[in-house]
Amino acid sequence: MHLDIAQSTPTANSIAAFVQTRYGLGEVVESEFLRRSFNQVYRL
Repeated sequence: MHLDIAQSTPTANSIAAFVQTRYGLGEVVESEFLRRSFNQVYRL
């Protein structure tokens, strides 16, 4: 699996592609990196 990394954090597009291929949630039409803290938070 290839993940694009920006400052040691996966990009929102990379997380969207990962989720779309591994979970039966349908097409991811938008992704956004919200914040970095102890955990990274994304909105899909």
